Amino acid sequence: AVHYSIFFIMVFFVIQVLILINEASETERQWEQMDMSARMAAHSQRMSVTQSSRDAFLQKESLWTTCFPQFRDQKKELKRMHLIFKALREEFILERSLDPGFAPAPHQQRVEPDFNFGRYLSLAQAVTLTRIVEVEERTWFLFAVATGVFFGICLLAGRSIEVCLDARPVTLTRRD
Repeated sequence: AVHYSIFFIMVFFVIQVLILINEASETERQWEQMDMSARMAAHSQRMSVTQSSRDAFLQKESLWTTCFPQFRDQKKELKRMHLIFKALREEFILERSLDPGFAPAPHQQRVEPDFNFGRYLSLAQAVTLTRIVEVEERTWFLFAVATGVFFGICLLAGRSIEVCLDARPVTLTRRD
């Protein structure tokens, strides 16, 4: 029974990792497309919006669309995502100071204007996902020590491992 439980936990973990990889690949594809379109001068001019239209894109969503994102206006949502991505990309390239005033860094210290921000985000996401699914050496060591301690307890109790793992209740009867 314990073996089956561990096996199903492992299968569930592997399925979760595969789902994460699939979603990360889709997100990476979207970031690459948005970065390419943000770097195109013609697209940048088309995407420039006035403050009022920017506010309309970034306004709070209704409770209905927050709870049920599939009912959002997809065209408006795509424009909103592009606008946010473009603003984040511009702020990243400006590399603002952390001191109050938040002045942009001098041109010599900035990344190039054609910097692939989408690729940078993809690499950062890959590092984060790797850390999420990685089982560290100290975790394996902890499991090995716990197994050794359990085995030692079974030996000290004078029982075999099978008896220690058997979860069925034992009823002692007296024979007269």
